[in-house]
Amino acid sequence: MMLSQFNHEDTTVAKLKRFEAFLIQPDGTTTIVVPDGPQGKFRMGHLQRLIAGPDESTGYVEFMYPPKVKGQETLIYIVNEDGRMKGLTINPVGSKAMDIEVRGPVLLVPARLID
Repeated sequence: MMLSQFNHEDTTVAKLKRFEAFLIQPDGTTTIVVPDGPQGKFRMGHLQRLIAGPDESTGYVEFMYPPKVKGQETLIYIVNEDGRMKGLTINPVGSKAMDIEVRGPVLLVPARLID
């Protein structure tokens, strides 16, 4: 998926399978990620590793909630809370989607995969 193709309201989000999330890197590359916990849910340690900066093993998780879109399931953006302080690279996709500056990887997760 190219940076220009990503849109929270787009049907691309609807293509996520039952137990999948998108990990969006600052360079625009995306990876489909599956939860590591029981009942197909993400564990906190897994989330921390996914949003960590390049020189760290884990990051502080911050949950961001985009506006709800009628007819689509609730999505959560998970970012590194200290991304700016740690000098992580700006994530243009996350920044555009949330209308604020977001730094480092962004995990776009259907709310049903978070406990």
